[in-house]
Amino acid sequence: MAGESPTFCTLKDSSGNTSRTVAIFARDYGIAIQPEGYSSKDGGEPVLIISNNGEMQVLVWGDINKNSFTSLSLTGAKDERKIEGERTPGTPS
Repeated sequence: MAGESPTFCTLKDSSGNTSRTVAIFARDYGIAIQPEGYSSKDGGEPVLIISNNGEMQVLVWGDINKNSFTSLSLTGAKDERKIEGERTPGTPS
């Protein structure tokens, strides 16, 4: 939506040398993520995090030339499903 101010962060690759700016927008419909130089076919953000009927989902447009997206449910990542003693996702091994 026009007028929304993004939050910016910088990502570095594993060598620590290359960086890319990523804009993160809080939208009415979810969190939109747009790395510098990437967009969906209609010019929107290629990654959205949404709540669909209470289920958290990540939508990814992996090909700028296609309208279709990949949907990933986060149901299995709920804290209540964690098995004690297992490594927490997103943390270093």
